[in-house]
Amino acid sequence: MNNGNFNKIFSDAMNLFNTFGVFSPPQPPVNQNLNPAEIRPQLPSLSNPNLNNRDIKKTNEYYLSKIKNFLYKQF
Repeated sequence: MNNGNFNKIFSDAMNLFNTFGVFSPPQPPVNQNLNPAEIRPQLPSLSNPNLNNRDIKKTNEYYLSKIKNFLYKQF
């Protein structure tokens, strides 16, 4: 792998990270039986700033796993 290819892949990964909040899938209805790990964690919000309503560690782990999976697919 050449250096230019690595820079392109890394740039794509960072762009993917930066767009998670913009392109977010809708939350599934509550009555569906889905694995809680498959449900996207709530992002920080200016309209709902109460940190007690969010699990920051779980949210960080979710997005870092998405970036890691993206990079594994590239290499």
